[in-house]
This record gives sequence, structure tokens and C-alpha cells, in this order.
Amino acid sequence: MSIGEKIANIRVNKNIESKKIAKLLNISNKEYNMIENNMRSISIRKLNQLSNFYRVSLDYIFGLTNNPQNDNTRDTIDYRYLSFSLAFFRKKQHLTQRFIAKLFHVSPATVGKYERYSYNINPLYLYSYAKYFNISIDYLCGKTLKKEVL
Repeated sequence: MSIGEKIANIRVNKNIESKKIAKLLNISNKEYNMIENNMRSISIRKLNQLSNFYRVSLDYIFGLTNNPQNDNTRDTIDYRYLSFSLAFFRKKQHLTQRFIAKLFHVSPATVGKYERYSYNINPLYLYSYAKYFNISIDYLCGKTLKKEVL
């Protein structure tokens, strides 16, 4: 299930109209519907807003877990911690930025950018990274102390 399908499913299950979510995210209803229909991407910042609003983890939104429970200790993403974590886990496995770039189909410059400043990180990159290293997205973002996906 894609991110768009997942957030649509959560919204429908909670019986919330799309225009309310669009307003929450400060975007048009048309733009929000495009996100749910996978015709437009959504930023990690807006995904975090949805995670907090619905009280589910980012891991649940990304489909890394079927457990909707949110055990996060923070509502905000710590972008410095995220950048640090991306570099830390890569280096811990003795992997190069070039290897990660090839693995995730991005440029080495993009990997370097995310490891220095992850504010505009592509959610699909973050998902691929979490899957590859078998680590929680919420943990990578500094929202929880639980490293593993529950």
C-alpha cells in the first residue's frame, strides 16, 4: 500500500473529510486529493503533521508496521538528529555515500545533502533507508527511543 493509499485509509477509517485534512496541512483540497491518489508527493513535515493528528507513528503511515499505536515521546522531527542518524548507520556498516546513492537510486550529492541537512528529505528515500537498515523511521527522526519497528 502506498503512502497516499495509507493516509486515505486512515482518514476514511477515522471518518474525517479530506477538506479538514487539507486545511490542517494548509493546502487545497485538490492538492490533498492528489496526494491520496499518489499523483503528488507529500513532504516528511506534512506526514509528521498527519502522524501527530491521527496519533499514529510514521512507521505505520509508511507501512513498516501494522501496529497503529504511537509510542513516540516527541511530536516534532529533530532534523539534526535525523541527519546524524543517516550518517551514523551508514558509517556503522562501513558503507560509502556512493554505495547508498546507487542502492537508493539517488546521487552521492543527495546522500551527502541528507546527511548534512535533512529538512527536505524525500520520504521514499527515508522509507528505503529504514527498510535497508531495519530501523524505525520514528527513531531516525528522533521521535522515539525505540530503534526497532514494532
